[in-house]
Amino acid sequence: MNYNPEQLTAIQSTEPYILVNSGPGTGKTSVLVGAATEYIKNNPDKKVSLITFTNKAADEMTSRMGLSPQIDYIGTIHGFAKKHLYNLAAEQGFRVRILQDDQVKQIIYQVVCSIDYIKRSDREYFANEGFNFIINRSNFFKEFKGYRVDHTLFDIDEQYQSFKIENGLYD
Repeated sequence: MNYNPEQLTAIQSTEPYILVNSGPGTGKTSVLVGAATEYIKNNPDKKVSLITFTNKAADEMTSRMGLSPQIDYIGTIHGFAKKHLYNLAAEQGFRVRILQDDQVKQIIYQVVCSIDYIKRSDREYFANEGFNFIINRSNFFKEFKGYRVDHTLFDIDEQYQSFKIENGLYD
């Protein structure tokens, strides 16, 4: 591949950390792979992590880099954070369970069903609104069928947060 001067600067950098920031289709993945390859060649006793935002870029970097004992991690920023969170938790002697969206929705629905003043026919509405409120932290200061939605959503959120704490869960 023909690299431009900025790309070559990144590839030839001796810095232990580089940030490649550019638009789509501009060769970010190629530059990161090139930089990692050069770094490994010049620092055989060091490990390398390649972190990106998309699974597609992570898969591409993995296929280009191949297997090397010097590669500590190739993946997304979310996967990197998750890996280190799990490692830190294990070092401290506890287990972390991170909830997926479908698990969060299921717990919120259980919480909604446990709130006495929410009618059975309104549970689905409040489960959906509760999920949106908890995930997005949106403001829901409105009325729905005579409910003060803000009050109800805060109740749902409070019980959901308690459930997570009691069960060692994170979202």
